[in-house]
Amino acid sequence: MVNRQKPSGIASKESILKTHLLPELGTRKVCAIRKEDVQRLKNRVRDKAPKTVNNVADGTLSVLLKRAVEWEVIDTMPCAIKMLPVIRRESSFHDFDAYERLKRSRA
Repeated sequence: MVNRQKPSGIASKESILKTHLLPELGTRKVCAIRKEDVQRLKNRVRDKAPKTVNNVADGTLSVLLKRAVEWEVIDTMPCAIKMLPVIRRESSFHDFDAYERLKRSRA
């Protein structure tokens, strides 16, 4: 595992890079990425769930920019990336009797 990342996490980031970041930002230098570019990127994925937009913009692009600062490729973050609010849905839980009935029905 690279930096303790699972293969599925690496694959997810590679997919976001190929599908969203490179088509929108591929020709830009990292130091030239601005708020306007981030907004265009978010607009490009506007039909996706807020969690997906956050994974693209904040989860991948923001980490990429932070690593560029950490590795001294750029001096400072070229822009701030704000996450969209995500509405958490309440999970439904079964009581023990319902769980036992469900288990028996699947057996």
